[in-house]
Amino acid sequence: MASDRPELAQLAKWQRISPSALRHRYDESHVQSVRELLKDDPLIDIVIEPLVSVIDDDLGGITPALDEQLNLRRRMRELAAEEFDASFGSDASRKLGFPRNPADARITRPIADLGSFMTRTLENRAPDLLPVFEDWQRRFEARDIKPVDSNAKTTRVRRPKKA
Repeated sequence: MASDRPELAQLAKWQRISPSALRHRYDESHVQSVRELLKDDPLIDIVIEPLVSVIDDDLGGITPALDEQLNLRRRMRELAAEEFDASFGSDASRKLGFPRNPADARITRPIADLGSFMTRTLENRAPDLLPVFEDWQRRFEARDIKPVDSNAKTTRVRRPKKA
């Protein structure tokens, strides 16, 4: 038997915010993320995009479909890391200012962000994975809700300083 949904006040308390702030904390991208997670074949990039602290490893063990996708993503990232080192040198990450290889899931969370570099990697190292990656990219680009540039608009009114 399913349990009743918690009261909004309780949800807010668990997150240490006021109930009125709760409705402003989440937007349609979060709803899209949860809906994607509930699909039979969810795309991890859509799930993690609005959840800034979530990385691939956090999704392990939820469903077999997610685990299969995580294994493919892990393999792709390993190949991209090898390609990066082979192309630019093993110390290139440090020289370019990255704390670790850019293919690391903690650096580039959505795998679609590796774009053309991942495409080149898969063409060279694992052509069998290229159609999978291209499908993921297509699905990611086709998502309904995309992030907006937070610098493009402001919600704070700046009052002129008194002289």
